[in-house]
Amino acid sequence: IGTVTYYAQSTDGTCSSLSRTAVKLTINAAPDAPTLGVVQPTCAVGSATITITSSIADLTFSLDGGTYSAYPTGGYTVTTSGDHTVMAKNTKGCISAAATITVKGQPLAPGAPTLAIVQPTCAIGSATITITSSTTNMTFSVDGGAYAAYPSGGYTVSGTGAHTVSAKNTDGCISADARITVNAAPPCGGPIFTYTQGFYHGTGKGCTPNNGSMSALQVMQLSLQHMAGGTLYLGKPGASFTVTSAQASSLQSILPGGGKATKLGGNYNVTTNYPPLKNGRINNVLLSQTITLALNINIPGNGLGAFVLQDGYLTTMTPVGSACTGQISSCANGGTMSSMKITNNATLMNLLRGKTVNDLLNLASAALGGSLPAGVSYSDISSAVDVINQSFDEGRYSLGYNSTPTTCTLSTQTDATVNRTTENPLVVQSLTVSTNPNPFNDKVTFTIKSTVSGNAVLNLYDVMGVKLATIYQGYLSSGNKLINYNVPSKFRGTLIYTLTVGNMQTNGKMIRAK
Repeated sequence: IGTVTYYAQSTDGTCSSLSRTAVKLTINAAPDAPTLGVVQPTCAVGSATITITSSIADLTFSLDGGTYSAYPTGGYTVTTSGDHTVMAKNTKGCISAAATITVKGQPLAPGAPTLAIVQPTCAIGSATITITSSTTNMTFSVDGGAYAAYPSGGYTVSGTGAHTVSAKNTDGCISADARITVNAAPPCGGPIFTYTQGFYHGTGKGCTPNNGSMSALQVMQLSLQHMAGGTLYLGKPGASFTVTSAQASSLQSILPGGGKATKLGGNYNVTTNYPPLKNGRINNVLLSQTITLALNINIPGNGLGAFVLQDGYLTTMTPVGSACTGQISSCANGGTMSSMKITNNATLMNLLRGKTVNDLLNLASAALGGSLPAGVSYSDISSAVDVINQSFDEGRYSLGYNSTPTTCTLSTQTDATVNRTTENPLVVQSLTVSTNPNPFNDKVTFTIKSTVSGNAVLNLYDVMGVKLATIYQGYLSSGNKLINYNVPSKFRGTLIYTLTVGNMQTNGKMIRAK
């Protein structure tokens, strides 16, 4: 490399030329291969940037055999992965050896993790979130916290409401959030609150764990507002029911429901596409019962969702004193007891055993979407949901599961007298209720005769056991009392009333005149 003089002469093998000819040659040096760097594609940017370093000035460069040109400001942008070559050319036209660099493919964000949860219990106030991910080597963040390896046993979460979990892979790409709702821990022993379809349709008042006494519509609105996005969604796309907290009054108007339990036939709401109705009410008892269960679970502060389902007869007891603030009662001090099996279908019980009421809600929602477990009917699921909705009606304490049905035994008669002899055989306590007129048109008078005083509740039900209204609730002194009641025109057919005073109870029937 450089300028060199060479001398040439010729020969025929015997004789050589007498003189030599001087030839001056200049050989230019090729530049060294350039040094390459790369900014690889990122989760957000799919292209790479190749940068060049060279110790020689006035060079032009070619990328992957392209035209030689001045090095672009910022570097070469490369959108394809694999090996890329860069060569340099100096002002003498000499070309360097190729320098090669490898561009990686754009890293992709992992899929959102799948979440499961163990809800808080009476004894353990925190929830445990477990994570399933189809991608290995993930780190996870809960509620925007630092990304860390998945902890053994899962994340412990103490706050109630919605929580988010995101995954990050080794390339630093972050998944979409996965969300799960943590319920409030149920108070030890209760009370747990449920209400029937009839309550949510009516104008009576009910208690909630945190808000005291509220109207049925207020309880419904509060529950819907507590759901994610203020929206109840049941089923699946193509077979769903949706209602928002702003539409609570419209939902109230189509409860209580009845009819055959079945899957949904479309995407229903309470604005443009109501579910099938009969006489203005939902004509699918699985839908109406599942709506009711979802409302009950989402009453703020309620422990219903985390309640565990087991074999045997679920036995519950009313509170004594104020329904909103009273403590657990007994049969001796005026309490009433409920004792019902979750289901008589062994296949369904095998699916529910050890699971929670939240799991039952998810099963009912899936059934509305058309996913029905083998050996289980829509009616089986609807009946199981109904048992839960009734078992803690208006706030009750759980007494656990008994091998046989257990109730406070009282003798009852229709439109007649209930007598109970106390420890003193000369003292007889009695409670009678009669209605006039019966059959009735639109007004009826209840005549109560009681030898005892105490907290009293007079409820009205249909023949299916759906609570329609609370006619009277308060303290009742011994003696006679008249209660006038305007019966709503929508309450048709045979109606059943139940009066409880202290630890005594009686019921009767009344029929609307044709």
